[in-house]
Amino acid sequence: GDFSSVFRALNIVRAMETHLMSYHKTLKGMSGDLSTRINELSASVDLVAMKGLHDCLDDVKNRPDKENMSRDGTVHELTSRTILFLDRCLGYGSVIGNMFLRLAPSPKISLGLSPTRRAMGSYVYRVVAALQANLGQKALTYEAETLRDVFLLNNMHFINKVLASGETLKEFLILEKPNSVNEMHADEKQRMQSYQRCFKKLQHFVRDDDDTFNTGELSKVESAAIKEKFKGFNSELEELVKAQRSYTISDPDLRTKIRQMNVDLVVPLYHRLHRKYVDVSFSKNPFKYIKYQVSDVERMLASFFDSSA
Repeated sequence: GDFSSVFRALNIVRAMETHLMSYHKTLKGMSGDLSTRINELSASVDLVAMKGLHDCLDDVKNRPDKENMSRDGTVHELTSRTILFLDRCLGYGSVIGNMFLRLAPSPKISLGLSPTRRAMGSYVYRVVAALQANLGQKALTYEAETLRDVFLLNNMHFINKVLASGETLKEFLILEKPNSVNEMHADEKQRMQSYQRCFKKLQHFVRDDDDTFNTGELSKVESAAIKEKFKGFNSELEELVKAQRSYTISDPDLRTKIRQMNVDLVVPLYHRLHRKYVDVSFSKNPFKYIKYQVSDVERMLASFFDSSA
């Protein structure tokens, strides 16, 4: 939904907070009804703004899973919009915090240090937690497990980068849960490890536990095993390249990092396999199986996340 209406209500709350004392001073000695009405007006404005904030939280938590899902796993519109919403909320930090203390006081918060900031921190934390839960549900709409990982990596990295770029949002999160920011970085790291599982099959073909080099004549079984390694590797690499060129890693630094990680995972193993068998007579036409030079494999892995490659 549109979050702008809540800020209109917060502007009125802020104006009421600013001028309430002067209203009461001006009305001192006059009819008590007028003061009561002003208090009632202030309370009703609080309720409207509070409902707006809760509606925004519900929107972040419950926005339908399949809405606006891109095919390439890029940062979801809900993520950028929610972070922008929270960034705007920071400009109303004391207004929101005071309002929560008036309408929904928590003994834990009210009796602690900086109750206004802690009340605001509680709201910020709930919004971020709701966003993370919704993104987890949205990821499940992708059939390909690797695309789920790409989607969550994009969104997690976007959130973590925003937190790193400014102290205020991070400070509010830490007020509610001291380890929250570290946990979010750990979640991104864990998601990166999950993404790496897409190379498990490829690594299976190139991993060779036998370091001995057979320079003599090979048996049919040995020749067939070597052919199978290269055939399997070539096929799996081509499938990965086809799929992952259609995926997007939005952040340039993250994209570079993942591409290099992919190269480091695969190229040393392939280089070892290539060096071991490139001069071995396992076929009348060995280059039917050794289709790719080491530099070709590195170039192909570097083409991930680039639909124009």
